[in-house]
Amino acid sequence: MNFKGKTYLYAVLTWLIPIVVSFFMYDPKTNQYLPSIPVFKSVMIALTTLLTYYFFRKIKDYDTASPWYAYATLFVVVCSILDFAVLLTVFKVQFSVWAMPIFPVYVIVFFGFGYFMLRNR
Repeated sequence: MNFKGKTYLYAVLTWLIPIVVSFFMYDPKTNQYLPSIPVFKSVMIALTTLLTYYFFRKIKDYDTASPWYAYATLFVVVCSILDFAVLLTVFKVQFSVWAMPIFPVYVIVFFGFGYFMLRNR
């Protein structure tokens, strides 16, 4: 599978933009989310979904070298590796805390949009 450079960039941005936004929604002094936890998680899911839609739409226009599930897999792998590098090592988030609420969102969003947006090109 030969992805174009933009595809890798889009996968990284799909992870980077929500993590940057999350820094503004967290107060390290009190170790609390500024909005409630459900609001925080809803914003993160909505932002990831919107970015995925936007980037998959761009990928659909220029990159047709691989099947739809290859793009979804790439996005899941890139976001998971970056989560491991930052959330699990730097911020000491437990694996179970990551695996239960975050990983399923990646799988559902990336494979869902991949299937519906990239399968018929």
